[in-house]
Amino acid sequence: MAATADLPGGTYVGPGGPGQASGPPQVVDTTALARDEMAQRRLWETSEETVGLAWPARG
Repeated sequence: MAATADLPGGTYVGPGGPGQASGPPQVVDTTALARDEMAQRRLWETSEETVGLAWPARG
């Protein structure tokens, strides 16, 4: 659903069952941590360091 549905950017798709633990996909709310820009930046930087790549590519 997340890859094929016509959804606006920033839409989060997850399981639609109890506790969002399983079930068919549906649009769901995000947690405060998912909206934390500092955590997003740290995750991105850690991911770049882990795989040895940077985006956009830096010389």
